[in-house]
Amino acid sequence: MTFNGKRPNWLTFDCYGTLIQWDEGLLAAVDKILSRKGGTIDPVAFIGVYDRHEHQLEEKRPHRSFKTVSAKALERAMAEFALRFDPGDADILTS
Repeated sequence: MTFNGKRPNWLTFDCYGTLIQWDEGLLAAVDKILSRKGGTIDPVAFIGVYDRHEHQLEEKRPHRSFKTVSAKALERAMAEFALRFDPGDADILTS
């Protein structure tokens, strides 16, 4: 393949699902967070709510870091399930 144009200065791609097994990691992190809260919430149902909030936040400006977006989405999802959010919960999600 020949590139007929100005060379790009940088290149980016979505590594989640490509280099990082995001779905499995997210499920494990959510399961850990929920088990610490002592509830019986289905992790898959929780992830559906989390994803909705994450996508809403990703579309809003100003753009934020992944860590900030995921923490805020987690906080909002936990509120929907009447769970108390602690900043350490977000650390579990992004570490």
